Amino acid sequence: MEFKQAVVTQNGRALMAKLLAGKSTQFTKIKVSSTIYPDAQLANLTALTNIKQETSAQAYGNNTATVSVVGAIENTGLQTGYYINTVGLYAMDPDKGEILYSVSSASVNGYMPPDTGVSKSGFNFKIYSEVGNANQVDLTVDPAAVATHADISNLRNDVAKLKQAWSNSYDGLTDFSLSNSNNFLANTKFPKTIIGANNTNQLFTMYRLEGDQTFRDLGITAGTKVSFMADVDITGTEFSGSIHIRFGSDKWISMMPDGISINLIQSEKIQIRATLIVTENWMNNTYVDIRLANVPKTVTVYIDKCKMCIGDSKIYTPNPAEATDPLEIMFKYRGLAGLESSDPSDYIWSMTNEYMNYLFATKAELNDLASQVTGGI
Repeated sequence: MEFKQAVVTQNGRALMAKLLAGKSTQFTKIKVSSTIYPDAQLANLTALTNIKQETSAQAYGNNTATVSVVGAIENTGLQTGYYINTVGLYAMDPDKGEILYSVSSASVNGYMPPDTGVSKSGFNFKIYSEVGNANQVDLTVDPAAVATHADISNLRNDVAKLKQAWSNSYDGLTDFSLSNSNNFLANTKFPKTIIGANNTNQLFTMYRLEGDQTFRDLGITAGTKVSFMADVDITGTEFSGSIHIRFGSDKWISMMPDGISINLIQSEKIQIRATLIVTENWMNNTYVDIRLANVPKTVTVYIDKCKMCIGDSKIYTPNPAEATDPLEIMFKYRGLAGLESSDPSDYIWSMTNEYMNYLFATKAELNDLASQVTGGI
């Protein structure tokens, strides 16, 4: 999308004279229109027709006679797509109120697509504007104005400054995690099935580390934050006792002071999530244990989607060496935000390069790719 040089309207010229005389102004809005205007009409326009979207404007001083005004629009909630043919910059006249200050016509227009709920589209505008006396333009940054959009746009160019999150969902909002760490437990693609035995201490080895390596072998040092997760499905006809999930070694070492204990009172599905700090005593550990305590023979316990990884992960992925499909370890979406947040709506989501490359490599037809992008899987 390309625009011709902005044309200051007659009302804009009158305001410029007032600025030279010492009065002040503030640029208020940027509005986009689908109307195509002849160049000869632009200076006499007082308003735009067929306005499709608008946004707050923020001015930044260039020199004593010019300012740059920025704004951004996106397609969130947009029902119908349209072509951007004209952009109008509005300002506050001390006598007339809000006026159309300048108009920019597209030499090459751009299409704003409707919001499909899958991915977001948007445009940033930067209008270089003559004002005569830039000292009389209010350059105060409004935290609710589009200056924040411009700041985010600039920030996105510096990935090192951005906080990241991941999702395996098609919309980027569910199956959310602040970490994409690999699972360093092996054989987790196959659930463990355990039946109670009315024993006080019924012990099972659940999952081992990859290649029976220790934390030390994997290069994980004491003080490292790791996360543990598992899905537990409990079924049966009578319930008592408890399940303890612990990280085992030559001697019994709890993941937490009392381990993670689940009391059996009914059939239920439980998601276990715990963030832990590796201690020196763990350095030679190689596996995860569970212990049933006084669980009746009528109870069956299924342990599934077990994962232990560096960081704070809430998304299950198998050990990379055991994945049979790249999508099993490949997150569909990566989110970027200025500050780390546990709210997925705070992130700007886009498909990961790995996922897109996989689609291009495995799909022969472009319509197959379009189906993936619009949530067709």
